[in-house]
Amino acid sequence: MSHRASTLDLDITSKYSTLGGNAQRRSTSLSSQAQPKTSKPGDHSAQAVLDENERIFTELLRSIERRYIEVRELVRAQEKTTVIQAEGLLARLEEEITLLRKKHTDLEKLSHTDDHIHFLQSWQSLSGPSGYEDLNNVTVAPYYSFDGAKRAIAALKVQVEEINKTEISKIASAVKEVHIIQPLEPMAREELETKRREYTEPKTREDFKKYLVQPTLDVNSAHPNLYLSEGNTVAKMMSEPKNYPDHPDRFDHWQQLLCKEGLSGSRCYWEVDWRGTEIDIAVTYQSINRKGNNNECSLGWNDKSWSLYCSEDKYSFVHKNQSTDIAKPRSSRVGVYVDQIKGTLAFYSVSDSMNLLHKVQTAFMEPLYPAFSVWGFGSRVKLV
Repeated sequence: MSHRASTLDLDITSKYSTLGGNAQRRSTSLSSQAQPKTSKPGDHSAQAVLDENERIFTELLRSIERRYIEVRELVRAQEKTTVIQAEGLLARLEEEITLLRKKHTDLEKLSHTDDHIHFLQSWQSLSGPSGYEDLNNVTVAPYYSFDGAKRAIAALKVQVEEINKTEISKIASAVKEVHIIQPLEPMAREELETKRREYTEPKTREDFKKYLVQPTLDVNSAHPNLYLSEGNTVAKMMSEPKNYPDHPDRFDHWQQLLCKEGLSGSRCYWEVDWRGTEIDIAVTYQSINRKGNNNECSLGWNDKSWSLYCSEDKYSFVHKNQSTDIAKPRSSRVGVYVDQIKGTLAFYSVSDSMNLLHKVQTAFMEPLYPAFSVWGFGSRVKLV
């Protein structure tokens, strides 16, 4: 009996020792895994990322500073060249005027001489070339403008801001993927799904409202027959012209106006209520012509604007002197969606659901502004 007890004790002691050893090894393994491997600097450490962040962003700032100086010096050099050209031309014109006045005086004196031989000799020298004939082919612009460069810089700002926003989002996602406990699903699948959601265009009204902007109408661009109200969110056509002050941005023939704010960022969405005979809901470059009754001033009928024409009888899309009729569900509320980076412009009939009226893909070369035409007394548009 004592032998069996002794054997049992030895067996229990052996198993306990084995179990204890396994537990110790497991504990050591878990402790080792639980320690983040950041004690030694290396390519995968947080400090290495911070150092790289410092280096890259310092280089970017220096690069932007260099480009800023380049553009500044380019503008100043062009301005200086233009002024020198103008001053040189002015000096030559003044010389020619002085010469012509002298010739006029000499001719006046010559007209009173009785010496015919002297007259013929003097006339030949006075009627010869002046040396300034090339000035007859010079056309002088009434003014020069750097507006084109200004618009290009504004477009660069929009693109850089959008790239910054997109790339910083990617960096943030990559940082958040650093885990001690590895996820069960491969990270590539999650990243792919994130990108898919990021670049999917909105479908529901709630999706569109994530990009909602609330522009206001620009009174300085409004045609005199357009009355603004409700905090410059309503434009109504009236028979009696309003006594607006003269302004270079004001449309003087077509009953049109722009919004004060340009579209910032890549994606933008806004809604418009309209009532009356006929209206245009448009987007345009700020550089559209304002003076005159030609197509260059009319929303949709040139290469600087895109317009949805709405009337009681029909809808149509207008761009670059081309009109396309739209046979889709209509409503008194229209939604406009723009992705300036991807070049997307879409108009929607807004009711219980979003019904696409027309969509175009293009390349926007300048910042865009919401714009409107209002036709027929009493017709109006309202930004909502």
